[in-house]
Amino acid sequence: MTITACESISSSEVENLFAKGKIFLDSSRLDKAFIVLQKCYDLALTSKMFKIAAEASLHLAEIYNKKRDFSSCRLSFIQGYDLTQGTPYAEALPLEQNEYAISRTAALGTTSIGECMALALYHPESKTIALAHIDVRTSAESIEALLSKMPDGKLEAHIIGGSADKLLRETSLGNLIKTEAALAKRKDITLEEHALDSPHTTAFVMDLEGRIHNDTIPSMESPHRFSRSGLASFSEESRPLRQAYSESDGRMVESPIEITEDVEKVLATYQPLNEDAIMKIYAGDRLSPSLFLAEEIIALRALQK
Repeated sequence: MTITACESISSSEVENLFAKGKIFLDSSRLDKAFIVLQKCYDLALTSKMFKIAAEASLHLAEIYNKKRDFSSCRLSFIQGYDLTQGTPYAEALPLEQNEYAISRTAALGTTSIGECMALALYHPESKTIALAHIDVRTSAESIEALLSKMPDGKLEAHIIGGSADKLLRETSLGNLIKTEAALAKRKDITLEEHALDSPHTTAFVMDLEGRIHNDTIPSMESPHRFSRSGLASFSEESRPLRQAYSESDGRMVESPIEITEDVEKVLATYQPLNEDAIMKIYAGDRLSPSLFLAEEIIALRALQK
């Protein structure tokens, strides 16, 4: 999704469109609500009114859900959910949980960090960047392996993430400790930013100059996003970071998806259920982030066929 120059429209007009669409939705006039909210979303996005765009997209997901159009529902929901986390950086490639990439040609970003840790690296001499989204099952050895793949010489590092929630604090600390331990094994690293000292953010992008853009989301156009996040969600054992992209002929290419044996076991429990039944388990009539789990199951099952 590319953010283009907006047409001449005032913020009050966009706000009025949103209010009108909400009235139609509250009165169950779904067709009219859809037309108004879709226009509101498009105009808010191009006008860089991202908060309204997020709310409009979430309401569109609600309409799609009522109409049982689950594919469109999931797309609208994740667009809205992403936009609640920050401003779009359309040229940045998105990384999911337990993924990494090394790049000289494209900015990299990640969202929904929560209790995870994100490790962003920059090698000034070669203008090489790297990003890893580290979770509780990410193996420490794979973090060290990522560091070994970076060029020799001065390396700048940023550790971003972690949750202050009492229930998640221990997990956050564990993710931080193994990330710090890996960094300590390479002597030419300068820690530019530490999770304990940096402002809390759930999404950010690192550009090709090694700059961090907090509260910024990467491209929302990722056809295999749910398959990739499902590989992390349904894995039950410690596993290495998965390479999300590789560089070839001056461009970044998405890596193929291979369903592991432990993920196969989880998917087998859902084998008798159709898409509608899976959606009802995780979302029902009320949309929430648990909808992502339903999409991950559906996307991975499609790859099995």
